[in-house]
Amino acid sequence: MNGVSQRPFKILLIEDNRADVYLLRRALQEEAPCDITELADGDEAFVFTQHVNDSAPPFDLIVLDLNLPGRDGAEILLAIQSNPALVRTPVAVLSSSPCDIIKKHAASADYYLTKPCNLDEFMALAKALLDCARQGKR
Repeated sequence: MNGVSQRPFKILLIEDNRADVYLLRRALQEEAPCDITELADGDEAFVFTQHVNDSAPPFDLIVLDLNLPGRDGAEILLAIQSNPALVRTPVAVLSSSPCDIIKKHAASADYYLTKPCNLDEFMALAKALLDCARQGKR
């Protein structure tokens, strides 16, 4: 590194599985500095996305699980896309469902990623997520 500190990636993680949250947080922070906001259910995420405005620093990436308690991920994706303060933020949908099911329920997400089954795959997922943040909206 050239002595210049890197600004942390600002990530909104909407995921109800505590083990996945823990592993994602660890893997992301091993890849790069990250400021992660966690939301654990769809109702909480819906309310949060309704109150984000342009005065808050923008997120670099929203990581969204489709299978949430309360409102599901597809409904949260619509709420994100209807908020002018979030519409420019790339959304990476995570699911353990096959890719065709993911696309059916979240066709307008920017990225589709499958939840990993082991620690090495979580490390690779973190790298892929940060690449999504770097690339931005599709």
